[in-house]
Amino acid sequence: MNQPFLTELFKNQSYNKNQFFLIAGPCVVESEELVMEIADKVSTICKNLGIAYVFKASYRKANRTSANSFTGIGDDNGLELIN
Repeated sequence: MNQPFLTELFKNQSYNKNQFFLIAGPCVVESEELVMEIADKVSTICKNLGIAYVFKASYRKANRTSANSFTGIGDDNGLELIN
């Protein structure tokens, strides 16, 4: 991955180019409360361990086994929360 891009991405975090970084979050946005809780907890753990962190979540989950399965809280709402 491009080093200047990573330096910019992690400019507000402790970042060591010789160490991995974590990209993690819920599979799909279910609620603002859950998104914020996950982001806060994972971010805190990463800060304590000195690991750079990128929050990731999908605003819509389309690959469900049933057409009636939950796919998200709506495109606009989901995108607003993770933007």
